[in-house]
Amino acid sequence: MARNLVLEQINDPFVILSSDAFILDMNPSLARAFNLEPNDSIGVDVKRVFSNWPELVSILTNTDWESKKDQVFSLENGERKESYSITRSVISDTDTEILGTVLTFHNISELESTRILLAESNEELKSINVQLHDEISERIKFEQALKRSESTLRTILDSMHDAVFVHDKDGNILEVNA
Repeated sequence: MARNLVLEQINDPFVILSSDAFILDMNPSLARAFNLEPNDSIGVDVKRVFSNWPELVSILTNTDWESKKDQVFSLENGERKESYSITRSVISDTDTEILGTVLTFHNISELESTRILLAESNEELKSINVQLHDEISERIKFEQALKRSESTLRTILDSMHDAVFVHDKDGNILEVNA
C-alpha cells in the first residue's frame, strides 16, 4: 500500500520495462507528460506506446547505455517544450540476468533554458570582448602617435635659438624651450 502510494506521488515521470521492452508499470507523471492512459499501456510493447516519439523509442530500447549514463530527450506538448534527462536503472536478480529497467525522466527544462541563455550571453560577451580589444588597439595607436607628435614638437622647440614661451589664456607658462 505505502509502496504504491509513494510510486504514485513521485513527480519525476518513470516507466518500468521488461527485458523485452514491454511496459510493466508507469507513474501518473509519465502518463500526463505523454498523454497516455496507463491501463491501455501496461503490457504493451514500448515501440507501440511511444510510436509518436521515435527518438524516445530509440532511447528506451537501446540496451547499450554504458557509453552514456543519461540520455536527453525533448518533448513538445503544444506550445510547451520539456527537456528530460533519462536515467536508466537495471533490474536484475543476479549479475547476469536482467529482468528489466526503470527509466526515470528528470525534467531539465529550466536547466536547458539557462544553458541556452548562458551560451547566448557568452557569444555576446565574446563579441563585446572583440570590440573592446579593437578599441584598445586603436587607443594605443593614437597614444603612440600623440607621443611621437609631442616628441617632434619638443625637438623643434629645443632646437630653436630664440626663447619660446608657451602660455595659457591666463598667462600661466606651460612650456619653455631649452
